[in-house]
Amino acid sequence: MHSPIRRLVLTATALSCLAFAPTTVLADDSMDAWATKVAQDFASRQRYPRAAIENKEEGVVKVEVSVVADGHITGFSITEGSGHATLDNEVLALLNRVNPLPALPSGHDSYNFSIPLRYKLAAGTEMAADVEMASGEDMWKTWQKAVGRTLARKQAYPTALLGSGVEGTVKVELVIAADGTIVGQNLAQSSGNEALDMEAMNLMREISLPALPEPDHPITIVVPLTYRVKQ
Repeated sequence: MHSPIRRLVLTATALSCLAFAPTTVLADDSMDAWATKVAQDFASRQRYPRAAIENKEEGVVKVEVSVVADGHITGFSITEGSGHATLDNEVLALLNRVNPLPALPSGHDSYNFSIPLRYKLAAGTEMAADVEMASGEDMWKTWQKAVGRTLARKQAYPTALLGSGVEGTVKVELVIAADGTIVGQNLAQSSGNEALDMEAMNLMREISLPALPEPDHPITIVVPLTYRVKQ
């Protein structure tokens, strides 16, 4: 049984609460419950890219998604872009994060739906990342700047947290191999919020840093990641 395209609304607004609800009446209560679970999955995994925040980029990305009985996404397409590649690319990354979705209710072997994802900045948002190292020698300056650029590209707000205005600084101790691979990490200082700490730790699991400029053995650095909401 192949279902027609349905529309599931999910609104991601930085620094304001998420709002989501189906825009059409689904066929049965089981599918209604499934749609609610899907909305919750998207909301918990949405991120507002740091680059988009810094460039004050806002917009709506409309995506059509196809899933099969076990919840795996078998196809998707952007039917309307936001006008910003950073936001469009983030939606594709979001689809990878939520895959697989909850299994479809019994009697449904496939399902198609459309999601408009809105990225809108409210109030002010500020993010900062720096690298603390014991050595301030010139040979490390270029490397440190490259690390900062990498973090700037990858750091993002968990939108579910932004709705409550959570802010703070997380310090993560990293062990970095000569080729830039992160081979160990430890929470050096908590932000005071467990979910924000987890966001920073997860970020470090997803990235590789530039190769070290000199040593052929691992080094240890501390990276502070600041998530701040301007009043």
